[in-house]
Amino acid sequence: MAFLVASKAVAAVKPVTRVARAVPAVRAPVVQRRDVSMRFNLLGLAGPGKNPASAGSKRADYGRTDVTDYFEVGGFLAAEGDYTRVDAMLKTMEPIDVLLYLAASEGDSPFVSELLAAGANPKAKCPEGKDSTQVAKGECKAQLAKH
Repeated sequence: MAFLVASKAVAAVKPVTRVARAVPAVRAPVVQRRDVSMRFNLLGLAGPGKNPASAGSKRADYGRTDVTDYFEVGGFLAAEGDYTRVDAMLKTMEPIDVLLYLAASEGDSPFVSELLAAGANPKAKCPEGKDSTQVAKGECKAQLAKH
């Protein structure tokens, strides 16, 4: 069968049928334990000379930016998907205490030591009513028990 288009004969084109192929099943990503044993002075997150995790730091030296940086770099953001949890914690806790809670919950012993030296409060409670001593892992349990 042919159609007349602009004075030219064009043969009708048969529609192409596609063969259905099996699509491999998509697996959910495997969430593995994060290694967040890091310190801000090694990461340089605060910039040169502005690092709150250096010797002699005080409670007031830590702010929201430090918390969100640790939340992102430590893998918490990737695991949780948004800042809902950290925002709720910052409404009821000081930034240094939020950092201590997060570091203790991951067993980040070097950072816990720095935060305790700077005056973090291990008894500060998160919105769920838990404190750092209750969620601590590994060596952090002993560190927090001394305070």
